[in-house]
Amino acid sequence: MADSKYKLLLIEDDAAQRELVHHVLEPYGFEVLEASTGDARIKQIVATEFDVVLVDLRMPKLSGEFVIQWVLANRPKLRDHILVITGDLLSPGLDAFLASVRVPMLAKPYLLSDLVEAVKKIVGATTASAGG
Repeated sequence: MADSKYKLLLIEDDAAQRELVHHVLEPYGFEVLEASTGDARIKQIVATEFDVVLVDLRMPKLSGEFVIQWVLANRPKLRDHILVITGDLLSPGLDAFLASVRVPMLAKPYLLSDLVEAVKKIVGATTASAGG
């Protein structure tokens, strides 16, 4: 594993997806921390400084929409750090929600190279804006 340079919060209810994200992103220097559906610690974890927050929209008990709205209300500086992942592309209101929160989306199933490129883009953009 490469030395971790970036912290990524993965909010995903599917254990296989969480394992996949770990496997794919850790060699690129990402320390992947997890929160699964119903995890009462999500608000505490989001209070930590993260370079990327990867959020599944469709989860039982605690939706990704709720998580994103909470983050934007309580940590608005994280807006540019959020990446939505979802396989529910036909859900009514999805386009309107994404337009209202103005965060990028990666559709499941996605290519692993697209995941890597998307998170590296977020890190590059936020590093450039923070570093000047």
